[in-house]
Amino acid sequence: MPHDDRYPAGAPFWVETFQPDPSAAAEFYAALFGWSFDNAPGVSDGSEPLLALADGKKVASIRQSPDGVPPTWLMHVRVENLAHALAEVDAAGGSSLMAPFDWDSTSRMSIVADSTGVPFCIREAGNDAGAEATGEIGTWAMASLHSTNVQAAREFYGHDFGWELRPVPDAPFSQWTLADQSIGLVVDAGNTPQHWSINFAVADAASIAEDAASLGGAVLVAPFDTDGHRNTVIADPAGAVIACSTVD
Repeated sequence: MPHDDRYPAGAPFWVETFQPDPSAAAEFYAALFGWSFDNAPGVSDGSEPLLALADGKKVASIRQSPDGVPPTWLMHVRVENLAHALAEVDAAGGSSLMAPFDWDSTSRMSIVADSTGVPFCIREAGNDAGAEATGEIGTWAMASLHSTNVQAAREFYGHDFGWELRPVPDAPFSQWTLADQSIGLVVDAGNTPQHWSINFAVADAASIAEDAASLGGAVLVAPFDTDGHRNTVIADPAGAVIACSTVD
């Protein structure tokens, strides 16, 4: 396998925010999470993403929003062949939201929607190992699908990527797995819009909420407790939304 075995084909392996002002977003997230930034190699047309580094490890990226794409955070699913993956998205009732484009000198990606209309990215990533740290403070911890039609989502992601959905006893969510490895969660969206929620691990949810507000962002959901975690939901100054949860 030409890439990190943690992220086989079909697995979420990266998260990225699309921003109207990537430099301003970088300043916000540098102050919030302590990230530093570098440019992706090999792209010279000004469209390259800014690579976010946590303790020198690649953990996320910031990209200029294309026309029609609002400020948002999206996960990337690894695919072996982008053209084939796009055909499979269409066959499973999804749609392509953006024509394929170069992510860097060795990767191509597209923004798609699943069969219920929830957007995410697929990327033919070659030797890119994906996120080099996850679940640590200041890094991506989890992606959770908030869906109003869990059965339709199950059929779509199962068809396209081989995901399986497993119930979690006494929990309000189910777990996505790929080759018996946990890769995400799904919950009933209830009255909220459907979306993939990108969750970051933090040391203190209350402090993160305060810092986000002081840096020009907004607290959308005040800190609250779930089993074993304290959580909050914030928006950056452009309006892109993330969830944050404490880790031990």
